[in-house]
Amino acid sequence: MYRWPVIDEVAAASRRQGATPPQMPLDAGLSAVETGRDMAAASIILQRRSAQRFDARHVMPAQDFYALLDAALPRDHAPWDALAATPRIALALFVHRVEGLTPGLYLLPRTPYLATLLNARLDARFLRQPVEDAPARLGLQLLIAAPAGELHRTSRSINCHQDIASNSCFALGMVAEFDSPLARDPSIYRDLYREAGLIGQVLYLHAEALDLRGTGIGCYFDDPFHELLGLQGDTLQSLYHFTVGLPLDDSRIETTITYDLEMSS
Repeated sequence: MYRWPVIDEVAAASRRQGATPPQMPLDAGLSAVETGRDMAAASIILQRRSAQRFDARHVMPAQDFYALLDAALPRDHAPWDALAATPRIALALFVHRVEGLTPGLYLLPRTPYLATLLNARLDARFLRQPVEDAPARLGLQLLIAAPAGELHRTSRSINCHQDIASNSCFALGMVAEFDSPLARDPSIYRDLYREAGLIGQVLYLHAEALDLRGTGIGCYFDDPFHELLGLQGDTLQSLYHFTVGLPLDDSRIETTITYDLEMSS
């Protein structure tokens, strides 16, 4: 009961043959976030934690929300140039409490190609209404507005009934182009998860820079999420979920210095 042969089979089938993926430049740093605070990248990286609970009353400033989404757009420099493949992941967002934004389901396509692909595959009843106050480069769309209570219940249910998905300022699902690229090259399966992981780490660090916190959500119901978006077949698949908000610290958790310099000398 502790052996899952399919995992080894997938690992072997998705292994890239005879190619070396690009390497992260040694001088890579954390891209700037307009926070009004002077924080070194090292400080942000060292303080990075996953939130366990969120303040369900906190409203996120719109400029911080847009800064986070902008940081998640692919670019031709670090950290995005560490990826070996073309960006294939868009973000579907449950926006609960962002200043000036109507609660509802939103879409961040991330690339023009993904915007076109999603436009043909998403539920035809969605509004696809551009968010007027958002920077144009984001291409952020409102798919459907929803009463806060209904939105919270839906987000919580899809994410395995976890409060972190409904008490956050926003939660998201990473929707990837799936069957077509994998049919051409099975190793792209790994690339998709590398891209999802990089998106998550970028959101983690930029949330910290904004005095917020993120949490990756690996437990979710993909079929209901696909049904919500109107997706059919395997053209597009949900790969991972994430959520951002104001953390509530657990007083029982202690923080200690990880390395005692006096003891090492």
